Amino acid sequence: MKKTSRKVLVVLLAAVVLLGILGAGFLAKPSNPALSVGYVGTIDGKGHWKLRFAVTNVGNTTVLTSGFGEIEVLNHTNVLLVGVTAPLTRLAPGQGHIVDAVLSEAQMKSIDGKWRFTCRSGGDGWRSRIYRWQWTPNGPGSRVNWLIPSQLKGMPLTVKSTSDWIEPAK
Repeated sequence: MKKTSRKVLVVLLAAVVLLGILGAGFLAKPSNPALSVGYVGTIDGKGHWKLRFAVTNVGNTTVLTSGFGEIEVLNHTNVLLVGVTAPLTRLAPGQGHIVDAVLSEAQMKSIDGKWRFTCRSGGDGWRSRIYRWQWTPNGPGSRVNWLIPSQLKGMPLTVKSTSDWIEPAK
């Protein structure tokens, strides 16, 4: 086989592979991550409170849950960042679970009007998957930080869903 024939064959093969990759990207179903959040109730603890919510994945792609949420009080400028306990780390389309937003006594007292909860989760992309692998209980943690490019560090919490406004308990 002549050298020019090999070069042409290699270029054609590379073009076919590139077109295949681009075609697969265009034909892939678009990702539409979405959650539904509904208030279930309040649990009074000793020194802390739990606000319970039902969270359901109503989108067409898996989402990764996080340990964070926000509580917004009507006519207040600040937002309360709260820790959230979630039994599942991933929610597939149609799957749901109950999460608890944990508040201190002081945070609970600051809710003096209508309020709503925003659930923050991550899409199931490469960056979120790397973060989960690295920081799971059996993951390598900070030992592999030097291997991971800065653009792939952290889990972007791009999937947000907010509950309806809730009247404070009397």
